Amino acid sequence: MARARLAARSIAISYKTPAVALVKDGGEIVGVIAERGGKRLSIRARRAVVLTCGGFEANPTMLRTFVGGLPNLYPVGTPYNTGDGIRMASEIGAELWHMNNVSGPLLAFKVPEIPVAQWLNLPHGKSYIFIAADGTRFTMEGEPCSVGDFHGKVERHGVWMQQTLPTPIHMIFDETYRRSGHIGKATADWDVVHGNHYDWSDDNLREVDKGWIKKADTVWDLASLIGVSPASLGRTVSHFNEAAAQGMDSDWGRTPDSLAPLATPPFYAMELTPALVNTQGGPRRNKDAQIIGVDGEPIARLYSAGELGSIYSFLYQGGGNIGECFAFGRIAGANAAQEIPVETAERVPVFA
Repeated sequence: MARARLAARSIAISYKTPAVALVKDGGEIVGVIAERGGKRLSIRARRAVVLTCGGFEANPTMLRTFVGGLPNLYPVGTPYNTGDGIRMASEIGAELWHMNNVSGPLLAFKVPEIPVAQWLNLPHGKSYIFIAADGTRFTMEGEPCSVGDFHGKVERHGVWMQQTLPTPIHMIFDETYRRSGHIGKATADWDVVHGNHYDWSDDNLREVDKGWIKKADTVWDLASLIGVSPASLGRTVSHFNEAAAQGMDSDWGRTPDSLAPLATPPFYAMELTPALVNTQGGPRRNKDAQIIGVDGEPIARLYSAGELGSIYSFLYQGGGNIGECFAFGRIAGANAAQEIPVETAERVPVFA
């Protein structure tokens, strides 16, 4: 339907032509500079520019700068949301907001050869735990991170806050759990953009052979393989096994029907990574979808919609990003279309 409507209205789409800068003249945005085939070109705006270029979940530098406590963080979606709109808007004086709010962190799995992380698919087995760098549990285990987790926001001591993920993090489990089902998503497109398709084995043995999952005969040997104190991991597993035997997890509140001792060797460890669905931050916009400058005034002829500069601050949006794309996309498009046409084309420089 979208393609048909574009064709009917003769709307041109320029693929492989990323915008690299906004052109500002006399206090208003009159076009963009883009790149195509290694050359720069100017594109004049007839009435306005609307930025809808996503967030910065695939920009490691921005993530380390704006999202505290998570030095390693990966997207589970597109690897192309690299914060280009944030950079371009900042260069012409836009105010930023909500830069520390992300849809996450979740726990996922990452390998170097694929640029994005994969969601976990936890089988229904019970003999597993998540441990922090010091070999201790730090949350109620579950999918995708913990029970009661709302896209990385958890309740601690009566206050909602961002989930703490003390990296490196490992999932520890025994032979019984290994046999209970595939931990990764079977027959899943791991990275849809690049078409990376991986069929995770039902028994997880292929992943053991790949070295993605470490294996040892004892918990103490396993700890040594992953650089965790054997004594600390031993105490953690022993304490968890006692809780499982009693059917009461007084530390993190896992229900009795989700508990079973890690007792059947060999034992396994799989490193997990903090991951996120999307970021919320970017240039601030008002109810008319206009981007606001650092002086508090709208930047003329510049609009935005979607994840770039989302209206959501510190909360779980519950599908709100999709709704926001529709709502502010319509508002931005309608208001941009009502702008008086840019008078002259000569004001936009042309680059060879």
